[in-house]
Amino acid sequence: MLNFNNNNIITGEIKQFLKEFNLPKCRVWRPELPVFSGCLYVYGSGIYRVSNIVTDGTVLDDIDTTYTVQEEVDGVIKTVEKRAFEFVCSYKYGEDLLNITKNLIINGLYYDSYTHKYLGEYLRFYKDYVGIDLMSMYNCYCDEMVKSMALKFKVSTKDSTTQEITTKDIEMINSSESVIYAVPVRFFEDYTIGIDCSGTVEIVAGFYDNGKIVSLPGKEEENVYTKTYIRESNTRMSRPVLYSKLKDFSFSGSLTKTLYQHEHVLKLFIKVPTTLRSSITVLEGDFSEFGELNFPDVEHKVDGRMCLNDKGLSFRVPTLELNNYETPDGAKFEKTYYSMPQLLSYNTYVSHPFADRLIEYIFGNVIKDDDEIRDDVVRIQKRLLQRYLEGKLGMRYPSGHSGVWDTKLRNICYEIVRNGSSMINSRSGSRYDQIGYVDKDAEKIIGDYKEA
Repeated sequence: MLNFNNNNIITGEIKQFLKEFNLPKCRVWRPELPVFSGCLYVYGSGIYRVSNIVTDGTVLDDIDTTYTVQEEVDGVIKTVEKRAFEFVCSYKYGEDLLNITKNLIINGLYYDSYTHKYLGEYLRFYKDYVGIDLMSMYNCYCDEMVKSMALKFKVSTKDSTTQEITTKDIEMINSSESVIYAVPVRFFEDYTIGIDCSGTVEIVAGFYDNGKIVSLPGKEEENVYTKTYIRESNTRMSRPVLYSKLKDFSFSGSLTKTLYQHEHVLKLFIKVPTTLRSSITVLEGDFSEFGELNFPDVEHKVDGRMCLNDKGLSFRVPTLELNNYETPDGAKFEKTYYSMPQLLSYNTYVSHPFADRLIEYIFGNVIKDDDEIRDDVVRIQKRLLQRYLEGKLGMRYPSGHSGVWDTKLRNICYEIVRNGSSMINSRSGSRYDQIGYVDKDAEKIIGDYKEA
């Protein structure tokens, strides 16, 4: 895996790619997220601004939502309908829009923290807009150490038995015995944190920019401190910590417009002993259970229960066209992919910025549902049909080569890779970060199409 501050050819290619891609500064709108008046969102083929008639923190389930309001027109009060999302301009993926998109500024040849943070912004946009989640391959940790910090706040806890509430004073302060790292994150997300530490690890969300703690009007940041702090002992890379406090805070009604507008400087402060020699991995998403990976835009839990992979109970999907199913006892689940993230697989004692597999995705060497080369998909479809006719595919694959990637195709490709003996027994990087698309390792297992 690549290291921070490398200056090889891969670093140069990543920088050039991010410089050329026009990245929207605003979030992608998703119907489950609270919105805030005056803020811009990208959705489909448009850029929208939330109208000031919308109450901050409202969850809108439709981009075409309208409000009925009383308005004076020519001196007469009339009832009119107004859109919650006001259209600003058209948007096309990757196009340049003045004051709306931005590009990486290349200041050097090295893979520095600025480049890494920018790559994270691109991957988050790609996940939300395109629907392909690659965050299991990206380490949110950016090798940024907080030089000076002195946070003091109170945390209240309730005893589950007595219901008694106790308040404790917390200090997040640099000292000769500890070091604090600042990790860029965003609201509404879980984070999986892997560290081998026999001592204590403390984590809290806050705002940090240009080497300084950011103070907000009305000291709103203090509410974030008190509601997002956790303390863990004896953490392990093999048993990563699922940090949900920030996501819980985001959906609790505590997120204000001021806090949301400072999301670009939102950080997780991670305090560890100075003696720590472990790699630090922070993945956006819940990868705490065997590195599970999910369908884009689909939650893996429906009724609060969870499917397990080969190490536990595993239910098979009866219908390849579907991405959801029921177990015999009526529990509902979504189709879920399992593959251990390379970044959580072992401790190299060096914190790597991303997994090897991510390079293939960034530079378009993976066949997936946004593949622009129709022949790539046709070739895979022909090979799958060929495998079925050879008796090497334990499921029926229909004839026809549409050249369109769909759910069935992804399901079949994943099952072949998952069941491939070379993948199961391999200790190389080929077994990591398999999410149902056809990368180089998956293509080797599926095999080449042989012309008759």
